[in-house]
Parts: sequence; structure tokens; C-alpha cells
Amino acid sequence: MSLDNSHPSKENVADTKPSASVDREQTIMAFLKKVKESLPIHYVASRDGIFVAAPRTREPLGSRICSLFRVVAMARTSESKDWTWLIEILTPDVTVSELLIPKDSLIAKRKDTLGKLQSYGMDFGVFQELEVLELFKAWQPSARVFTVNTPGWDSEMQTFVMPDGSVETSNETKDHYIFADAKQSCRVGTFEGWQSEVAHMCIGNPHLIFGVSLALAGPLLEPMGLDSGLFHLHGDTSIGKSASLRVANSVWRSEQLQTWKTTSNGLEGRLATANSTFFAIDELPKVPHHEFENDIYMIGNGFGKQRSDTAGKALTPAAWKMYCLSTGENDLATVLKSMKKDRHGGQTVRFIDVVVKHGEEGSFEDIHDLKDGKAFVSHLRQAALAHAGHAGPKFVREFLQRGCDGVTLLTDLKWKSEHLEKQICNKFDLEKLEPEVTRVIERFAVIALAGEMASEYGVTEWPMGTADHAVSLLIDQWFHGRGGNSAVDRADAIERTREYLEACGNRDFIDIEGFD
Repeated sequence: MSLDNSHPSKENVADTKPSASVDREQTIMAFLKKVKESLPIHYVASRDGIFVAAPRTREPLGSRICSLFRVVAMARTSESKDWTWLIEILTPDVTVSELLIPKDSLIAKRKDTLGKLQSYGMDFGVFQELEVLELFKAWQPSARVFTVNTPGWDSEMQTFVMPDGSVETSNETKDHYIFADAKQSCRVGTFEGWQSEVAHMCIGNPHLIFGVSLALAGPLLEPMGLDSGLFHLHGDTSIGKSASLRVANSVWRSEQLQTWKTTSNGLEGRLATANSTFFAIDELPKVPHHEFENDIYMIGNGFGKQRSDTAGKALTPAAWKMYCLSTGENDLATVLKSMKKDRHGGQTVRFIDVVVKHGEEGSFEDIHDLKDGKAFVSHLRQAALAHAGHAGPKFVREFLQRGCDGVTLLTDLKWKSEHLEKQICNKFDLEKLEPEVTRVIERFAVIALAGEMASEYGVTEWPMGTADHAVSLLIDQWFHGRGGNSAVDRADAIERTREYLEACGNRDFIDIEGFD
């Protein structure tokens, strides 16, 4: 985000392509002008670099200190801690690199800091190292920015950091923010390409609509104070489950899908970087790693393991708010049984099974004039990789510009949840639903709400009611698949008792009829 008209855009930060000779000269002179405007009084700059200035003549005195750079602003957290220099460096390729240099690193990690400056293109000799550090201390810009370390919302819900490090703010926010962590490369293709080649192909296919709507629900959870969760698409192999996952993933990023072949620590790190957006995880095996049960609670609870530093002081755990989408051939009960573990109600409200049925064209109902389901999957795979990372930021931008808030969202959510609950009760002739059923229905309602908002915002260009209809169909499949309205713990206990009696009844019990 610009602090003034001269501040570079985020897209230029990683640009390393040499300019044409005329453009190179213009870039050098424009950057030199900015350096001169803010350089501390005892220094002077030329196109060759920065020098100490002679007291009277203001001519360069002695050897060059370093190549051209400038301190743009002082950055800090919202609690006014961790003060940092935001700097720009003119690289040997005549491009501008932007980076953050913590103030305390000049003392605690001097050599590492100097090495980082050189890795970003700053040039200075061994004998100039101390002079470079002194120059930093002397440079005191008036501009201020806030740093954020994780994607997602700030504490005021007025600023949202995208996975690529770009920042969107509401119309009411006048502060400037910058992402202090590593930026992900997320956007490819165009938003219009995504709408025509991906979003349009979802129409008529409930699982695709559901996946995209679920991916867009991430930014809504924190404003409404709701928990994270995971939806798991399971069914026969080669029916399009992974295609649904790729389509959903294209809402936020272009990367290849992650799989369940990971450790809990690795999963925790990936979840934190996807905060307030979406996380896709493919191919749940029948026998996952031994901490899989803990992973379910970790994903749903929204925070990682508690750790401490070398002094024993507790560190802040990694945290996130979002919905995840998973795929595999088996449902949760089958996977846990293969691990010789019992399923519990708390798991089923965090890890929600949705069966994907095999139809004439796999799991798809409308292949949009393509030859067959295989051709449709191929199109989705290529389109989701070619056009990605645009829909999620567009959704957030519209959300901020329209001044939406958590109170309004909760009102809409309550209406949708009640409507879906009545739908289930009427269809299955029930008077009241179990608490764990209503908790899951609320999560489905969030997804329907996000999908309908995306239609209203022009993100998906789906007709209004498209997401509501798709979510209603999948709720029916989920409710039927879970065995109806009974509480999972009670139903599973009855089933285990039945299995035991069938297997061991003749051995452990006797018929008391006629017993004297």
C-alpha cells in the first residue's frame, strides 16, 4: 500500500527482469531523487551510491558507504512493538526490492542483517559495514506503517491481508499496513478467465458449487466469531472428488494440492498460512498417520500446539479461522476403525462427512457440452491452474467496500440455519434435532451464505439461489449418511454392543428361559 505517490506497488517488489536502457536510466534517476529527499543531513547521494558529506561543500567525502537504498517508513505492530525499518533497495538489475529490517537485529544479529541486505541487492565492502549500520541509525523517517504477520483480518476487522501479502482495507481505515512474513505466489491468469472457465462450469454441479462457496466462507468466520471446521468428500475413486478440490482451491491460490501424507507439525504450519481463507487437503488414506485424531481437533479448534522458547516462556500458538475441504475414498468412521479407534461426536462436528455419489459422468450432473466426464475433469484441472487467486480477494474487497459487519452476517446466518433445520425436520418428519446436528447445519448455512454473497457481489456470476440449492442437496446427503438424527456417541455405542452380541453372544451368555 502506498504511503505517497512514490511508494512502489507490491507487484514490483519481486520483479527481477532488467528494463530497457532508457527505462533503466529513468528508474535510477527517479530512485536517486527519492533518496536525496529523505537522506540524513550528514550524507549525500549520487547515482554511484551513498557517501558521507563534506561539512561545508556537501561533496562526497571518502569512499562510498553503499549502493542506493532508502528508508521509507518505520513499521511496528498494532501494540507499538517490534519496531522495524521498511526499506527499498535499488538492485544491480535496476529494480526495487522492499524488505523489513528489525531495529533490534542491528545489535543482536548484525552479521545476519548485513547478509540479508546484500542478498536483496545492496552493495558495500567489509570496511563499510559499521558505516552502513550508522546510516540506518541516523535515518529517521516520519512515515509510519503497521506490520501484520499472518494473512487474514486485523483485530478491528477493517484490514485483510491476502496470502500474497497484498492488503485490503475498508473505506474508513486511514492507516497503512504491510505484511511482515514471506509472501506466497498465488495469482495466475485473470479474474474474468476464472469466472468463465471455472465458476461458470460449476453451475448444475452441486459439489463444485459447494466447494467454491466453502472456500469463500473463510473470511466470514472471524467477523461472526465462529469456529473452524473440515468437510470431507468421500466416495469411489476417479469420480471427480479431486477436481472439486482443485476448483475450490483456485478461489485463493494456484498451488498444487496438499495431501494427508504429512505430519501434525507440517499441517499446523500450512493451516496458519491459510488463515481466514481456505485450505484444501487431498487423498485421505485408509490408515493415516498416528496423530490423525489430534489433527481433527486441531483443525476444528483453530490453534496449534502450545510451545515454549529456550527460557521456558510460553509462545503464542499458531492460530487460524477457516473451513478446510478434504477428499478420500473412506469416511471418518471407516478410517478410525482401521486405526482401531472409536468415533466420537466431537469429531463429527469438526470433521463433516459428505458422500459423493457416482453418476453417469462421475460426480457431475452437467458437463457443459463437453464430450464426457473425463473431458470435463480435464478442463476443470487446467482452468483451475490457469486462472486462480482472484475470486477470494475480490470477495473480500467487496465485503469491505460495502461495509459489512458481523452483526448483520449473524442475522442472515440465523435465518439460513433455521430454514435448513426446518427443511430437515419436514423431510424426515422430526420434531427436534440433536445439538450436534444443529451445529453442523450452522456450518452448512455459513457456506450457503458465502455462496449467495458471492452471487450478489458478482464474484461467481451465479444466479441468486444457486448456492442455497446446492447446500440443501448436500445437507440431505450428509444427514442420510450420518444415520439420521441420533447422537453419534449413542448410536455408535449401540452398534458396538450389537456387534459384540452377534460375535460373542453364544459364548458369553446363556439362555435363562426355563432356568430354575
